[in-house]
Amino acid sequence: MFGCDTSIYGETALKPWTLLGTTINLQELKDYAADEDVQRLNKQGEALSGGWFIATIKIIFSFLSQFFSIWFFRARKIHRK
Repeated sequence: MFGCDTSIYGETALKPWTLLGTTINLQELKDYAADEDVQRLNKQGEALSGGWFIATIKIIFSFLSQFFSIWFFRARKIHRK
């Protein structure tokens, strides 16, 4: 989807595309995040990243900048979701 791979970086890059480039709404995202399988995968991702604290630090410093660069330079150019 949107040329993103299935690595953790690709999945993170997919987030702004999903929010800004599709017709999905926040309630649908909340319902998805509440799914047991998704929560289990998130816990496994945290464990692979070194725990919740390290995962949070990584998200803040590397993924957040990637999120905003995708939004600023690419996603805003989409005319129709």
